[in-house]
Amino acid sequence: MKSTLSLFLSLFFFSGCATSSLTVEAEKGLVLEHENQTLIMPSEMYEKSLLRFERLDITQVKLQNANKERLFFETLKANHDYEFKYSTVETLKRIFHLSRSHTLYQASNLLLIQLQSKDGSYINILAETSGIQELSYAYGYSNAAFIALAQELGVVLETPEENIAAFTEPQTQWSQSEMFLNPLVQHIFRRGFAF
Repeated sequence: MKSTLSLFLSLFFFSGCATSSLTVEAEKGLVLEHENQTLIMPSEMYEKSLLRFERLDITQVKLQNANKERLFFETLKANHDYEFKYSTVETLKRIFHLSRSHTLYQASNLLLIQLQSKDGSYINILAETSGIQELSYAYGYSNAAFIALAQELGVVLETPEENIAAFTEPQTQWSQSEMFLNPLVQHIFRRGFAF
């Protein structure tokens, strides 16, 4: 009985550690909760859309922050029996159709990364995973905004690349054919069962 209680308390304690979430709230803008810290990144939401595919739902939000930078937020949710096929970094590469990445910071399910565009410029991306079925990320940050974000989180970034892309429209393209040609999710494998 004592060992069961001890195990339960350990699981409860560790389940509360190193958790994070990245969301958009209409009144506040981007809200990041990470390791018992809430960081509000004021930004104005000016367009929101929901895309539904057979195995994946995507919420897209267009924002503008206090520095007049255009930011883009997306949440990907795999449907009931599906999970992401790849690591967060590999999934982001596939979403943006880019192959080169520079991870600036990674801890538990929080990631600050730069992806290199085909023209040699970089896209700053803040990403957060909520288990195997949900991924949220925001992109469009300048380096100054990205470094300020890291400082507010109390984390030290690796040296960021300087040539940062600026754009006014989303850099992701979603379609049924894209979902077929570039599947990001797969059936959840039930461990312990033989098929």
